[in-house]
Amino acid sequence: MTGRSNRAGFTLIELIIFVAVFTTAIIGFIVIFTSFLGIQTRQYAETEVNQQSQYFLTMLQNQIDAASIVDIPADIATSTLTLRAASSSNDPIQIYVNANVAYQKLGAAAPQPLTSSKVSMNSLSFTRRTNSGGRDIVQVSYTIQYAQGSVRYARSISTSLQKNGVAVFDSDLNPSVAGTYKLGASGGRWKSINDAVYFWAGRVGIGARYPTVGLEVDGGMRLNTAASEPACDSSNVGTFWHKQGGSGVKDTAEICVQSSTSNYVWYAVY
Repeated sequence: MTGRSNRAGFTLIELIIFVAVFTTAIIGFIVIFTSFLGIQTRQYAETEVNQQSQYFLTMLQNQIDAASIVDIPADIATSTLTLRAASSSNDPIQIYVNANVAYQKLGAAAPQPLTSSKVSMNSLSFTRRTNSGGRDIVQVSYTIQYAQGSVRYARSISTSLQKNGVAVFDSDLNPSVAGTYKLGASGGRWKSINDAVYFWAGRVGIGARYPTVGLEVDGGMRLNTAASEPACDSSNVGTFWHKQGGSGVKDTAEICVQSSTSNYVWYAVY
């Protein structure tokens, strides 16, 4: 009896089908894995951009709140925000972008970065908007994007910040230009200065909270001068002048008035 040996094997067609199925599975796995990595990387990029942008805005708001003055022209866009600090050691505060990195400079100290190399910031712009009867607003706009690898994620930010704190000064308050700026406005008058000089209904009170005449003084008023009175004319009519007489000589008190003949004369009160 002759023995027969049966050997099972893949035919060429079966081998081709197997290779095709295996290759398709590998390619599918690679595509899914690559997509997963891409999603993870993009999510990381979004998180990095959003966190650094939020930190920049929070820091900016804090510095505006702490500043005494927003020292940039009104209604003109500028790439550098200048704030006047309450502390002279930190004055002025400047915030700007250099080589796609945001910086903060306090007084004479070296600039400190506010964003890292993981992001790129550009087109930073500040505009101060005046608000009649209220606090000024700083409009801020910039573009910030992820700067690592091949992932590209960017955000364009445009927002407005308003000073929430009270201005504090540790030095003289001087205007940048003489004879240009006012303190207060007709629609937003100050109530008092140091709770000593009061403003009420267009009248001024010194120690008097609610003056009933143009100028009301709660307490004595002293005129002390050794100089001679000026000429009595239409520009000085109504002027009260006291002059010290010196040792052994009585003082004089006069008021500039218009006589019945339309002449201006100093009338002796004492």
